[in-house]
Amino acid sequence: MTWKMLNNASKFPEIAPAIKQYLYGHVKSRMAEIPVPDMFIAVFLPVERFKKQSMEYVWNNSKKVVR
Repeated sequence: MTWKMLNNASKFPEIAPAIKQYLYGHVKSRMAEIPVPDMFIAVFLPVERFKKQSMEYVWNNSKKVVR
C-alpha cells in the first residue's frame, strides 16, 4: 500500500487510530518486510511498546476515536 492509500483510509474512524507516520530518523528499531501470506498473523503479534502512556491508556483512547 502507498501512504496516500493509507492516509485516505484513515478517514474511517475504525482505521484512524492505527495509521501513523513516523520520521525515519526517529525510528530506532530494525524494520522487517512481512510477506503478504504472513501479514494476517503479524497483525495480531504483541509488539507495542509505548513510552509516554500505558498500553491501557492508548487502547482506551483508540476505542474513543472509533466511537
